[in-house]
Amino acid sequence: MMSTFLIVLLAGCDLETAKAAKKQEIIIASDFLNHRDVKLFESFEKEFKVNVTILTMDTDSLMLKLNKEGYATRIDVIMLKSALDMCKLKKNNRIQKILNKEDRPDLPKRYCDEDFKWFGLSIDPFIIVSPKDSNRRIINYGDLAKQPFWTTNLTENKELIPLFTSTMHQWRDQEYSRMESWHSDLLDKEIPFRKPKDSIPVVSPLLTTYSSFYSDSSLYRSGYKRAKLIYPNQNKSGLIYELRGVAIVKQARNYSNSVDFINYLFRDDVNQRINNWWNTFPINTSLARSYTYQNKRFKSYQARITELCSFQDKAERLLNKKRKK
Repeated sequence: MMSTFLIVLLAGCDLETAKAAKKQEIIIASDFLNHRDVKLFESFEKEFKVNVTILTMDTDSLMLKLNKEGYATRIDVIMLKSALDMCKLKKNNRIQKILNKEDRPDLPKRYCDEDFKWFGLSIDPFIIVSPKDSNRRIINYGDLAKQPFWTTNLTENKELIPLFTSTMHQWRDQEYSRMESWHSDLLDKEIPFRKPKDSIPVVSPLLTTYSSFYSDSSLYRSGYKRAKLIYPNQNKSGLIYELRGVAIVKQARNYSNSVDFINYLFRDDVNQRINNWWNTFPINTSLARSYTYQNKRFKSYQARITELCSFQDKAERLLNKKRKK
């Protein structure tokens, strides 16, 4: 009788059948990657068995989304074209410190946050492409103000902010009125950008980033092909650049996967490959990299990005003021 009762009792229990484990994933929000760029990370997906999804949005939209969703957001990793924008996210408490020292990429201090909340991925120098027969020699950014005019294909204010925060940092010991006057004089010579045709010689210097120039074949195959590519300030204070950055969202759902992903990005072979893809330069130049020549080609500006963040609002106000005229 007892054995019959046990059989009936066990038969009445709802024993849950085994289910397949949920597929591991990370979701990346970026202002310069799109869904097609996921193929950059195929080797990560294969090695770590983690699915990568990319959401493309500008920084303002990302900030609004994170503020609205809070810790409930599905975004795990942020990759931004300008590390200066990481300062805004940090100020709003939207990015996560990588807690364990052994989990952090080993980078020079000027390329990462002092609290280890974000890390620079690549250097994108501000260069000047100048007509070879120009009457005035260009060796630094300020020489553009001595030209009759200059142009840029960086149409959004945000694209010039890294340049202006750096030049403002260099002028930090001067009175603000002098600093503003110098930058205003520079912008007064700016004219609208128009793509040149092959048969039309370039007559105005082009201020741009390395990636913006070489990602657009219509530029380097046009009249600019016969121009001179200049790395300003390379023999003095150092070249100014835009620093692309990566961070983990505060309280990310897939924190461990995100840490693995960030460290994957800084492997020598991976970092060189993605920099080749973006037309940018790696931060570290180990012997294993083909980019070891970069230090001979230009000297990068020495200031920490976190120092430049304090000039971000001033640069934005100046650019907005001048470009609204």
